[in-house]
Amino acid sequence: MNWENLSNITIPDYNLSINLNLSNYTAIQNLTHLSSVEQFFTPVFWWQDVLGNWFFTLIYFITVGMVYLKTNSIFPTALTMLLLSATMIVLMPYEVGLVAYLGLVLGVFAVLYLLIRGD
Repeated sequence: MNWENLSNITIPDYNLSINLNLSNYTAIQNLTHLSSVEQFFTPVFWWQDVLGNWFFTLIYFITVGMVYLKTNSIFPTALTMLLLSATMIVLMPYEVGLVAYLGLVLGVFAVLYLLIRGD
């Protein structure tokens, strides 16, 4: 695949033109010849630059969703929400912290509900 063709993407229906600089992302250009660990994680760093702190919120939702899919139970999912939310509230800025507060409240109510219900 020729990665230089992806440097300028035009979508005529929406009158949109996107210019990408892929010259700094050697891991994307050549995934089979990685020479360092940093090149392997280059796509992760790129998404972190694109999404900013919301990248960690995406990781939060993926983690909570995977815990629920693997366990099919609310209790471990609620505990995961509590632990990750408490960590995100301390480390993330205010906007991302609001999502963490929501997860914290949902986690607390889920744990209390399961303790009262007795399952």
